[in-house]
Amino acid sequence: MLKGLLRKAGFPVRTLLTNVLAAEGLGDFWSRRWNVGYSQMMQRVVGRPVGSSVGANPGAMAVLIGSGL
Repeated sequence: MLKGLLRKAGFPVRTLLTNVLAAEGLGDFWSRRWNVGYSQMMQRVVGRPVGSSVGANPGAMAVLIGSGL
């Protein structure tokens, strides 16, 4: 309901859960379909900084550990 009201007021609110049943695997499910806002925030705050200094795989692991905490 809140999303609908915000959209009606003119705010560009995106959907957070996008067709989760159409996921083609765990990576697709977590990164593109399940709670997109949280996933993008964790990637920006944790994944990219760690990934740029030590590599993509440790960056992904840091996101996983950070989300668990």
